[in-house]
Amino acid sequence: MSTNFEEALKEINFAEEVRKFIEQAKTGSLKIKDLYSDLVCSFKLKVSFGQGNQAEVPWIAFLGKGQEVSNGIYPVFLYYKAHDYLVLSYGVSETNHPKNNWHEEIIKNGTVSAHMKEKGFTIKRYGSSYVAAVYENISKVVGSPSFDTQLYSDLGKVLQNYQLTLELKKESKDIQIIKPLEDTPMLNQILFGPPGTGKTYATIGTALNILDEKFLELNRDDRVAQKTHFENLRENGYISFVTFHQSFTYEDFVEGLRPSIGEAKQLEYHVEPGIFKSICINAAKKPSQPFVLIIDEINRGNVSRIFGELITLIEVSKRKGEEEELVTKLPYSKEEFSVPNNVYIIGTMNTADRSLSGLDIALRRRFIFRETPPNPDLLDEISIEGINIGTILRTMNSRIEVLLNADHCLGHAYFLPLKKKPTLTHLASIFRDQIIPLLQEYFFEDWQKIRWILNDHRKKNNFCFISPSQWDDSLFGPDVTEPMKGNVYKINELNFSHVESYLGIIDVNLAPAKESETLLQESGE
Repeated sequence: MSTNFEEALKEINFAEEVRKFIEQAKTGSLKIKDLYSDLVCSFKLKVSFGQGNQAEVPWIAFLGKGQEVSNGIYPVFLYYKAHDYLVLSYGVSETNHPKNNWHEEIIKNGTVSAHMKEKGFTIKRYGSSYVAAVYENISKVVGSPSFDTQLYSDLGKVLQNYQLTLELKKESKDIQIIKPLEDTPMLNQILFGPPGTGKTYATIGTALNILDEKFLELNRDDRVAQKTHFENLRENGYISFVTFHQSFTYEDFVEGLRPSIGEAKQLEYHVEPGIFKSICINAAKKPSQPFVLIIDEINRGNVSRIFGELITLIEVSKRKGEEEELVTKLPYSKEEFSVPNNVYIIGTMNTADRSLSGLDIALRRRFIFRETPPNPDLLDEISIEGINIGTILRTMNSRIEVLLNADHCLGHAYFLPLKKKPTLTHLASIFRDQIIPLLQEYFFEDWQKIRWILNDHRKKNNFCFISPSQWDDSLFGPDVTEPMKGNVYKINELNFSHVESYLGIIDVNLAPAKESETLLQESGE
């Protein structure tokens, strides 16, 4: 249920509590008992001026159910006294990394640390929270009518977003996560995981499990036979494949008007079925035979716009022949339409693009979710001059989980080609052309964090994939300090040829099993 938080804040005159908070921060008093409300708009209010001595950054936090300042997400006023800045932010706990996070649109606002750095300030606390609003020279403007109006508007929006975020988190707990993949076919399912975990490839086995289970059992380990049979079924119309993207529409998916030139050489329009309507028509003709629609990158499309009213009809209980069967009239053809119960929908979702909690609620309620996580065990048998590829992947992913999250781990599929060609040259090309560009995308070219993932900050310079560039003082003169110039990093092409560069990802003290060969030596030049 939505709440008009702005009006509720006005009713309790919350701006007065903010004024009182700013005034107390100047006095050095730590007292909070009986001075501030316990609840504001159903959220627990927590105020802190520090313990023992007054903190440099007093704060006011609004806590939803299950959220704590030490472990959770919450709106928070941060008062940077030294700069007289009051920052309304989407807070993130520092003591413990919270299980939940703010929506990606909120994260785009940027961190408090980045904002203050733009203003020329360096802060020590709460820099990882996300900016909602900033009030400069707060001690001069607090209590003024214009400030009160702005405060109620800003805080009202933030609390509204907070309530929505917590509701989405609650919804996401209801998603049925099945791992590992089970054999029971489900009508609507989504395979999700980070890039490179074989989600699209896994749809082959999932589709065959639905369409021809006996064949799959006989050819469980024969991927070539599986792929060939999959393509045969696709050519015969039992499998359809589509990739969602931002410009994909209802007209592409269900039905739409298409132009053509008639017999009289006049422009005419006719109704053309989309891929979903087409497979449903074929399935209705053979009700005892299953049909499979694979939707790759399902989270990249606008699901509400693409499915339209059919998002309800794909529910298991609303399918054709069920007790709660629903029928709709399509907008272009005016035909009555329902979804047959022998149409299976398999989606794939890249969690690096969007987390489960960021998915359309209507979609989440109608699909079960099957996780396809990275599987380093598949790489343990690959060893290149003493470099265990499975161990490298585990190590890098452990660091990514700490610095980012599990949704952005690296998939094992990037390294599987090494089974056929386990050479240092091949490993170098994978790191140079795939792994490092992907890390650049993940960390928005924050090269320092990328170096942490690769353990470059602890390696010798001649084994670092990435290293800071050396400055030539003649470029700027002696008066410009290096932080003012900014940090520039370079990729060291030659270092991809050293075994030590890869062993150092795991442990800088590891020595190669034999003398490192260069790429030139390996290629025979």
